[in-house]
Amino acid sequence: MSRNWAVIWIGLAAILLVTSAHAGVITTSSSAPAGATISQPDFSGPAFNGSQDFTDNAGPPGQTFFFAPPGDPAPGPFFITAITVKGFANTPASFGGSVNTGTWTLTLSRVDTGNVLTRIAQETTAPTAVTDGSAYVTFTLATPVPLALGVTQAFDIFSSNGYFGLAKSSADVYSGGAAFQHGSIARTAADGATITNVQTVDRTFFINTVTPEPGSVMMLGIAAMLALARRHSARRSE
Repeated sequence: MSRNWAVIWIGLAAILLVTSAHAGVITTSSSAPAGATISQPDFSGPAFNGSQDFTDNAGPPGQTFFFAPPGDPAPGPFFITAITVKGFANTPASFGGSVNTGTWTLTLSRVDTGNVLTRIAQETTAPTAVTDGSAYVTFTLATPVPLALGVTQAFDIFSSNGYFGLAKSSADVYSGGAAFQHGSIARTAADGATITNVQTVDRTFFINTVTPEPGSVMMLGIAAMLALARRHSARRSE
């Protein structure tokens, strides 16, 4: 292993130690994001399912995905910086209930044997920018999350208030995963829950990543370790 790769993985290990909820940022746009590493842009699904496609469903809606870049050795490492989904329509039936108040939560998981979701990271933020039910909604992460190569991962989204319908394809057009739900409780993402209601369609989604220089990864790792140390110190003083 080269010295640069050793530095990268030391920083990566430190980042992985800090996986509790942080505050991301939600922005919206009328157009899809550019330069996505993984994407499924089709939103031709003609109708939504009231029990599967909304941010208040039990359990929350999500999508599995898989990334195996060409090349040997593979490029990378890749870090997920943002995930974008699209709203179904700007109508009261698909968007409302003060969904732009409270919080939205994005959870990233690894899909293990038996379709069990093992949490990698979770971030929560204010959805004030969500004012159009047909917009592209981008959740930019406060802490970039490693994108595992050759491993199925998943994301899901839920809102603490209201409901937001997620756009989807009309058929299974993305070979790397599928739309799904997990668990049976609304407005929560349970670590260790099992995927349920796997659909024969895909969410409309875009995953943007970055491949930082080794020094940048190390700085992220140092920041993560400092945050972890502060958290332990605060707990001891309570």
